[in-house]
Parts: sequence; structure tokens; C-alpha cells
Amino acid sequence: MSYANLLTSRRSIYHIGRNTPVTAEEVTEKLQILIPTIPTAYHVESSRLIVASGQLHEKLWDTLHDSQKAFVDPARYEAIAPRFEQAKRGVGTLLFFEDRAVVDEMPTSPERQAAYKEQNSAMLTFASWLLLADLGLGASLHHFNIGYDLGYDKVVRDLLDLPETYELMAEMPFSSIEAQADEKARVSGDERVKLYLSLSQNA
Repeated sequence: MSYANLLTSRRSIYHIGRNTPVTAEEVTEKLQILIPTIPTAYHVESSRLIVASGQLHEKLWDTLHDSQKAFVDPARYEAIAPRFEQAKRGVGTLLFFEDRAVVDEMPTSPERQAAYKEQNSAMLTFASWLLLADLGLGASLHHFNIGYDLGYDKVVRDLLDLPETYELMAEMPFSSIEAQADEKARVSGDERVKLYLSLSQNA
């Protein structure tokens, strides 16, 4: 698949099943090859990636469901409730973390550390999503229980027995595509990307 086709094939797929020969083990092996290629600020490799599968994958989404139901307002909960059962139908989930102990090694200010941490994670997230698309798998990106300083992600660390320094950044359930994503209206590329050739264009 060409890179252009790969980009357009990557969509937010919520309706997933288990009708795929691709296993979580295969996905893990490919991600282990991918992650060293991701650019990082100051070459500080702070991103950590967990692949949850099998019963642990299902338990993860039950845990997220229970915790969201406990502290999200009822109207918001009703809107997001279907996502948990949809995610459980998948083969597995990618969990994106940033190791705050490693982030602290960046030789810069705390404000820049926070910005670079987000960028490190974002590049890994997008590359991982493209990898899944290249394998013919559907995936979607979620941000449940995000909030390290408020302790929201502690239940996930406890479930997976992870170090206290691991900050949860996102979850990405993946598996076979059971229904395609709806088409969305988008702002055209020429409105969002401009070529400037002279200072007068800024006037």
C-alpha cells in the first residue's frame, strides 16, 4: 500500500470484531520494530507502549467503564457508554504511556518537557495507527482516565502492575473492521496549508 493510500485508509473505526487472522503477538512484534524509529526530543525515549489482549483486554475496558461511570456526569456517560462494549469486542488494545521519570531527564524547562512529552506520544500514536491500518485492522483513539496528577490513571497502572511513573496518554482498541467509518466534511488542504514565498504575503 502506498503511503498516500495508507493515510486515507486510517480512520476511526469503532465497530470492530475478531474476524482477523492477525494476532496481538504479531502486532506486538511489529510495534517493537516501529518504536525505535520514532523521533524523540533530545533523544529521550520516554514513550512506553503496552499491548493488552485476551482476558486482560476485556478487564481493561470493564475497569475503564466502571471508573468513568463513577466520576463522569450522567449526560456525558450516556454519550460514551457504548464505546466500552465496542472496544471489548476487539483483539486487543494499545495503551500509550509516557514515563515521567524519563521525561524529567530532558535538559530543558518543565514547560518544554510537558510539550515535548505530548509530541513524543503523538508521533508514536499516529505511527502505530498507520501500522494497524497497514495490517488491515481498524482502530480508534480514546482518552479515558487521562489525568496523572489527579490520579485518574492509577486504576490502569494497578491493573497492569506498572511503575508509578507511567502516565497514561491514550487507549487504542484494534481488530477487524465490522463497519466502515462515516464520511466527514473536512476543510480543504489548500485552506489549511499555504506556501509563502515573500514577506509581502504576510501583510
